[in-house]
Amino acid sequence: MTKEININPTNNYLWLKITSVVNAIIFLTLFLLTIIINNQTLNQLFQFQATANDWTFFSLKIFLSLILGLIIIIASLWVMISFKNNWILAIKNNLVLSFLLVSLTLNFYGCWFVINQQKEKEDLNLNWCKRSLNLKKKLGIKKWLTIDYVLIAFFCALTITFSFIEENLLPHLPFGGGLGIKYLPLILISFLTSFAHGWLTGFISALMALLFIPAANIISPWSFILDYFLPMTAPAIIAFLPSTFKEKTSIFTYINYFSHCFLVLLLVYFYQFLSGYFLWTTAFPTSVWTGYSAIWYSLIYNFIHIFLFTYPLIQLLIPVFYRGLGRYYLNRY
Repeated sequence: MTKEININPTNNYLWLKITSVVNAIIFLTLFLLTIIINNQTLNQLFQFQATANDWTFFSLKIFLSLILGLIIIIASLWVMISFKNNWILAIKNNLVLSFLLVSLTLNFYGCWFVINQQKEKEDLNLNWCKRSLNLKKKLGIKKWLTIDYVLIAFFCALTITFSFIEENLLPHLPFGGGLGIKYLPLILISFLTSFAHGWLTGFISALMALLFIPAANIISPWSFILDYFLPMTAPAIIAFLPSTFKEKTSIFTYINYFSHCFLVLLLVYFYQFLSGYFLWTTAFPTSVWTGYSAIWYSLIYNFIHIFLFTYPLIQLLIPVFYRGLGRYYLNRY
């Protein structure tokens, strides 16, 4: 007879706990250093122009503090998971979300742990057919029914209406950008249906938005592509993200909500940063804040209207709509 050796899983999780805590402490230390660092050191690190003043450095500190604060929150979530065995065991069923958490916080041991969980979970060859069918479903490769076209038309109408309100009725920053409520219906249709539905809704809505977008907001075809077309089709990536919202909520349910909103707006931020840096600051160099280079101006300016104005509203509303619409639509269709 062969004697089975039982290994206590708690021992295997010791390094997971240690590395998660160390990772959080590192970013907390960087956060504190950012707050207390003096202007001269900041200037040596980021090479500001000679016209930089106290406001230049203060606004940079706020920007860096917000970024590090967000990373600390994500790192803290991973610390919570690593100290509860039930949540550690749930990593196997939430591999994408778990890998997102550890990669955003540069937790290399956590990345290795999550990848190792994937290897232990199942034989990929046995589930290739299932994965292929699931990918087709997410892409929207199927026989479309009348309900599909009705949904696209309905969410196009919502998006165009919200775009009109955003452009004409809501307040804006001095050089464009404001409360981006138009992304809400685009996120919802991508979650409820597929990538094709979400992308097509964004495509049609972006073209229809040309009817009421002020001419001054589009300075070239690339400006339209980077400021409107790509951002409005970006929410379609929701279809590829995990969307297992069960009746019984867990920490991974809330991370799902966070990942859907954050990743979409991060992609929108990337597109609009490119537009600001390569197009707007080139066409209007006087709009760049005193002491700032074009790249830092675009990074901070777009961060303000996307993550300080748009993100909180979208993050607040998405869980409500997901819990309300998701249960009914996903179970029926």
